[in-house]
Amino acid sequence: MGYLDVQLELLRPRVDPAAPYEHLAHRELQVLTESLVYRWLADRQPDLIDAALRALAQLRSQQGPDGLFTTGDNLVSPPDSAFTVNGLCRMLRVLAHHPHEELGAVSRAASEIVTGCVDALVGGGVHTPNHRWEISCALVQLWHLFRVPACLDRANEWLAEGVDLQPDGLFSERSPNYAVHVSGPCLLDMSGLLDRPDLADMVHTNLHATVALVDERDRVETIQSRRQDQHTGFDLRHYGLLYRRMAIATGCPICAAMAARAEASTPIPDVDAVGQCLIDPALAGPLPHGELPRPPRGWLVYETSQLAVWQEEGLRVVCHAASDVASLGRVASGISADPTFATVSGGGLSLGLRLSRSFFNLGPFRATHLGLEGETVSLGEQVESHYYQPLQPEELRSDGDYALEFEGRFAAQMAFSKRGRDAVSLTTMVRVRPRRDGVELEVELRGAGAPHILEVSLTGEDGLGAVDGDAHLRDIRTAIAHGTLSLADGRLSLEVQGPLEAIAPTVDYNPGEAYTFLGGTDAVQGPRVLIPFRGPGRLRLLLRLHGRP
Repeated sequence: MGYLDVQLELLRPRVDPAAPYEHLAHRELQVLTESLVYRWLADRQPDLIDAALRALAQLRSQQGPDGLFTTGDNLVSPPDSAFTVNGLCRMLRVLAHHPHEELGAVSRAASEIVTGCVDALVGGGVHTPNHRWEISCALVQLWHLFRVPACLDRANEWLAEGVDLQPDGLFSERSPNYAVHVSGPCLLDMSGLLDRPDLADMVHTNLHATVALVDERDRVETIQSRRQDQHTGFDLRHYGLLYRRMAIATGCPICAAMAARAEASTPIPDVDAVGQCLIDPALAGPLPHGELPRPPRGWLVYETSQLAVWQEEGLRVVCHAASDVASLGRVASGISADPTFATVSGGGLSLGLRLSRSFFNLGPFRATHLGLEGETVSLGEQVESHYYQPLQPEELRSDGDYALEFEGRFAAQMAFSKRGRDAVSLTTMVRVRPRRDGVELEVELRGAGAPHILEVSLTGEDGLGAVDGDAHLRDIRTAIAHGTLSLADGRLSLEVQGPLEAIAPTVDYNPGEAYTFLGGTDAVQGPRVLIPFRGPGRLRLLLRLHGRP
């Protein structure tokens, strides 16, 4: 069974022409309409066309006077409407390649909807980096279909900003989800329609950079992401179409091997794949010969993203400096804020490492820089909090009405910027060195004597398993370590040396005031080992994975 046949088989059970869809928002209606039309092209089932026309009428009813859609997450949103326009324009391009009189009414209804969006998309703005390429792609498709010069002019205005591909090969949002679903496909579409091979080259670069981010479970690393997937992870199977498009277009053996690997995973219905194959039948053909290069020995560093990956003999170690928080001075949506500074996997176990502390409630360790010395990755950070002096005479106000300012930890009507201040600082250096059977970790603390907790979480495990050694079990999912111990039924051992604290029932991860004042947390769920210690000084952790082959 060929690639297109597989995709149609996945699509068929999801397309019921008799199903109600009045509750669907605009993007869901667009996917439904495409699915109904593509299934008709394959099966010629008459009621599919009637259902498509009803879906388009429902979609048209959701357009406001400006042409933008009134349903969905964001209101009067040009980029969100562009997602729907892109899908409908792709369908219109399919119908141009496969003209059938029976689909004439569908083509006219879809054309009316997308041309009704032209003015709003030409004049509209965006609010995320990938939105520029989504809205540009919609404009380019509108220009291609209807030859509206303003659409091409506006798309070129966005493209003139330069594509946000970093020197390390990741897009600026560093998000697999947005690379595979927005930036990559939109840039590829525009590359073909505008005869801009440079745009496709950027996607090719990003796809090659992604190869080393895929682990043995076919999960794409997201610890570096600035978007929602930094907390959820991402499956390689979503990359199948993008790798296939690049492999077919270029013959690239690396992309062909990755496409085959992605397609061997659990398949997912993909209306985009069906549409692209109907536009370009070559895309449904066999993949070129595929071959992946041998993983580089030692660390592979994504310098711009402050990410380092070690993959050797079944051991995978990933380190990340979450420097966005320091650069902005706050936790915010749209930045890489996950304080997991390293992950270690092998032998069926996947571990996450975090360093929590009680230092003016500023939150956990988030390195501001990542360095490499031989086989050791170093992650460093210096944080400060301040005590403020009285205002100078010229700054005094008799009414006590001073400026409300945020000083890095909290806000108060204190005119902090006008005051002298006394700093209390904490410098943290974490060094991670892979070993044959795990990693050696050293935490060096200088400055204030703050209590710390090194957290080792067991991702994907139901519990700690059998625990032996110098540890106190708080419950079946939490152990407090004070020396050498083994857990996970002997598959993992931790040897701890350093200025350890006595057992304290209040020991726990502290997300910092950015979360706690809202009653929130970024704590990971699941089983974990907490190692309490106090600086200044050094803590050494030898982490061994005994389940490795």
